[in-house]
Amino acid sequence: MSGARVGLPLTLLALTPILAGCIVFKAPPKGKQVDADTVRVAFTVCASGNDAGTTCPDLGNVDDTAEDEEPNVVLLGFRVPVGTRLPDEIKPVTSDIPGVLRRADQYGGVLNDEAPTPRGFEWIGYRSGPRLTPEESQARFRVDMGLPPSFRGNRFRFRPVVGYFNPSDERPANRPIVCGEALFDRDVSDEGGDRACIDSPSPDETAAHISVPID
Repeated sequence: MSGARVGLPLTLLALTPILAGCIVFKAPPKGKQVDADTVRVAFTVCASGNDAGTTCPDLGNVDDTAEDEEPNVVLLGFRVPVGTRLPDEIKPVTSDIPGVLRRADQYGGVLNDEAPTPRGFEWIGYRSGPRLTPEESQARFRVDMGLPPSFRGNRFRFRPVVGYFNPSDERPANRPIVCGEALFDRDVSDEGGDRACIDSPSPDETAAHISVPID
């Protein structure tokens, strides 16, 4: 998967959603079966803050806030059974920021190489373009997943993750994502820029699946 769509056309970058600072799930994602061969997962991602009364208190794996308001690219990944059907783009149901996240096979390929992937599962990646937004920004999503044609059993298992990449003049937003030591931690390097490939959830939660009953 790493040889396909490495980034987004520059003309699309201003149209895609971005959150500033540490990017996490506001609450654990939830899934449910919505028809015979579709599971819907619902979640909200938000930019962390540590002020009193914040609506996004989780500081993620990076343990940082959005105080610097850097224009980070949102990275979103789903670990799903091989053959699961997901959309090419994901649009927020409600959001402080407009636009969509688009399929990023290169980011998915990095996760397949470096993140926990049980036999029979694969990572599907998405990414946004940069847009500067204030602390406390958030976006709510509902994503429909089509069960694989070969699916058997009474539980569908999956795992969403979210991270970020901070573009710079040396590492523009349409460059490939490099994780390395930044899979669960913030890392800043000439090779990979400022990024955390999985800022939420924790490594232990990432290794586990969310399980949805299937009729």
